Amino acid sequence: MASSVFDALRQSFQVEGRRIASCHAARAKEIGERIQARLRDGLMDPRVHQGYFGGMRFEPPASYHTEASLLVAASPHSRSVLVLDLPGGLVEATIPSTYLADRVNAGNNEILGTVLGPLGCAFEPAILPLKTLAAWAGLGVYGKDNVLRIEGMGSYARLDAWWIDAGLPEASWGTPKTLARCATCSACLRACPNGCFREGIFSIDASRCLTFLNEGVGDFPGWLPQRAHSAAIGCLRCQEACPENAKHRRFVERRFIFDRQTSRAILDGRPAAALPPEAAELIRLLELEGHEEKLARNLSALLQIR
Repeated sequence: MASSVFDALRQSFQVEGRRIASCHAARAKEIGERIQARLRDGLMDPRVHQGYFGGMRFEPPASYHTEASLLVAASPHSRSVLVLDLPGGLVEATIPSTYLADRVNAGNNEILGTVLGPLGCAFEPAILPLKTLAAWAGLGVYGKDNVLRIEGMGSYARLDAWWIDAGLPEASWGTPKTLARCATCSACLRACPNGCFREGIFSIDASRCLTFLNEGVGDFPGWLPQRAHSAAIGCLRCQEACPENAKHRRFVERRFIFDRQTSRAILDGRPAAALPPEAAELIRLLELEGHEEKLARNLSALLQIR
């Protein structure tokens, strides 16, 4: 039965161009232990650990059976663009593919409900280190930039995971694979203005990554080069430079175009409730309600180099 359920899920996800993998729920605890080991070994900045992993849960819901599983999915998802109307003209700001995934989430939930609902099988989102889970489950391979490449998608993918109250097959679990091309390529390293890369390992100093910095609060550190700013939130420099990504479509998922008055309000960091509906929706989709000043800060820094 486990195999037939997984096959039904795989076929449904494939129809939407998505790929899945499953593993035992107990693997989440292994992942948590690996994260802690990296912290102890000095391979992870404590601020990164707290910012990204502090609120994660590495055990399935208490009501789930002992044979519960984890399901992880990769969905093709490209960048979006924010267009501001400013006195000097229209300005575009990129929003990377990991954001604005409400349509992907809705599609995933529909598939899970359609396949698992008739079986009385519960599922709920798993808040876990998704790259680590997907890599160990064999869903993707690491690039030198510590970003996964998914077959048919490159790194332009959205990862999601769920606890499944059923035993799904564990087809693959083991040491993550790395992209062979990285052995002779340093395109991502050259593209990064922040010196994130570590010699000899497929890991970066995430505390120096623009994504971590512009998702945080407060002023940018003094050492951050002005030229580092490249997006409304997050960063795509290393992924855009990667030759492996060149063969994948770089379409625009969505384009948000705002008039001059709304553009000014966004740059002023006004709360979502004080913005026009379409701008408030953008703030909500970016999960920045109550943190509107982050977007304003990032855009202001970006505008200084335009």
